[in-house]
Amino acid sequence: RPKSAAVTRNPVGRPVMRAPVSGGAAAAYSHVHGSDIGGALQDLEDKMRARLKALRSLHAGEQAILLSAFHAVDRDRTGQVTPPQFIAAWARLQVPVTIPEATAAFNKYGQTRGGLLPYPVFAQALMVGRNRLVGMASDLRKGAFVAGKSADFQGKIIYPPCRKGVFTPSGWDGKPAKRSAQP
Repeated sequence: RPKSAAVTRNPVGRPVMRAPVSGGAAAAYSHVHGSDIGGALQDLEDKMRARLKALRSLHAGEQAILLSAFHAVDRDRTGQVTPPQFIAAWARLQVPVTIPEATAAFNKYGQTRGGLLPYPVFAQALMVGRNRLVGMASDLRKGAFVAGKSADFQGKIIYPPCRKGVFTPSGWDGKPAKRSAQP
């Protein structure tokens, strides 16, 4: 694969496999909630974090509470759950989750080839701050833009002069860069 290829990654940096949300389910969901599935998923994640924060105690942190709910529905102890098990785990925590929401969460946080969500990865990503999550979930490009080639990329750029990588500016339009690279 060329060095400049963009790779979509989940919040903890692993490649993401996406299962399509059926058009009918996503459209029905957005119609009922008056928003797109991404915005509704963000609202659901905020509810999840708020509920976990309310349940935490001196001896049990938010991530431990979430993992124990997933352990209760993962009878085989594989560390992975199906969408119905995901919904059941959140039902134990009194957070209602629908099938389209569960599917959107699986698409966002990554899943196995069998369509299972590794819940330790999900729990870790859910507990990460929003700004850090954006940085970890963005597309990744290795190497700087090259003069005369397309600079139309949104995401994180990693190249040797920067230890941690840089992001393209908000509202970045790479078309002028191509024009200015001409002699």
